[in-house]
Amino acid sequence: MRNVNLSKLINYNIQEKDKWILYQLENINCWTDSTKKQTAYCYSKDGNLNIFISHDIIREGKQLLTETIKHEIYHAYYGHLNGMLHKNKAQRQLLNILYDCSIHQGPVNHSIFTKHNMNPCTYASCDLPILPPHVLYDKMKDNISQSFILNHLNDNLWEQSPISDVEQSVLQNSIEQALDKAEEEGHALPNGLEGGTSKGKGREGFEMDIVKHPKWLKELIHTIKNYGQDYKHKSWHREPRQEIGGGIMKRGLTNGKSKTRFLFAIDCSASMSTQDIRICVSAIHSASVREGLQGEALFFDTHVDKKVDIRDTESILKQVELYGGGTEFNCVLQYASPNDILVFWTDGGAWDLHQLNTDKFIHKPTFVLTTDWKQKWYSKLGKVITVPKEDLTDWR
Repeated sequence: MRNVNLSKLINYNIQEKDKWILYQLENINCWTDSTKKQTAYCYSKDGNLNIFISHDIIREGKQLLTETIKHEIYHAYYGHLNGMLHKNKAQRQLLNILYDCSIHQGPVNHSIFTKHNMNPCTYASCDLPILPPHVLYDKMKDNISQSFILNHLNDNLWEQSPISDVEQSVLQNSIEQALDKAEEEGHALPNGLEGGTSKGKGREGFEMDIVKHPKWLKELIHTIKNYGQDYKHKSWHREPRQEIGGGIMKRGLTNGKSKTRFLFAIDCSASMSTQDIRICVSAIHSASVREGLQGEALFFDTHVDKKVDIRDTESILKQVELYGGGTEFNCVLQYASPNDILVFWTDGGAWDLHQLNTDKFIHKPTFVLTTDWKQKWYSKLGKVITVPKEDLTDWR
């Protein structure tokens, strides 16, 4: 399996109605190989969307490839990976069929798949009433027909690892941010995808309930987005996507060469759940890359002894598994420059809490606390975002 640049393959003469896809692909890991045939699926890795499309589909041309990409993005946005959670094999297979029927009812042109002999599931082909997938599932789950599965299942979503509500929220937020960016640059949102500005076509009511962003996660991503706006300017260095008229294009919005760094200080002490840290890392990565912020993840105990590029999610997560520090915060404050953006992920157990001073920072640090311990004291040092117990793995 190898990486593939799907954006490059569909970009030439792309229709206006499909340009939103280019914004999505900026933040999706895309894969292909030649061993599997007529195969496509999506999966999440720590909140980052990945799409696999077999090489034979890619070779069929842009039209089929574009509809296939749409199909997988809709699976991710509608929470279909999350919907597979706590289901057995037969239930996941049934859901996969129902999800495909729903997607092919409007958002994705199933006739393109039929044209290429891929036999897409539709309500008509499966002899089902046009009802939301979760409604049909509740009616069929207790008496699943194996012949129905064998006759209609032709997708691989059911084989992928289901994801938690929080990971679904990270995934959904990434998609919504890309939709917002497309809309800001003058492109219409696609049918069935709402976007963070809530201006979509309302198809969500027909699908499974969209997982709502936990308040703390939404607040954190919003904070990073606000930081990022300070370091963007209009430039020709990025390909312009919006036409003013008469062939005149607006300059693209690009990131400036600011010396400001985005620093994410991770408290990996024994009281912190590794899974919770992984989810936060994914959210930080997605938001910071989207906003073009350059920076580092910091690992520390009494001094900063490990720094990893904020874009290198894999290396950060490896360190999370190995590290056990995070006892004194002053070393991070000393390492950071006054104009740096600093976010701590911590349970609040800093030994040197009462000696900390954040007066030198232009932007006050943000402390994401997994407990309410010493919350009032941290609020004197900067912005506090509290993660409630019910959103933490250890409390489920």
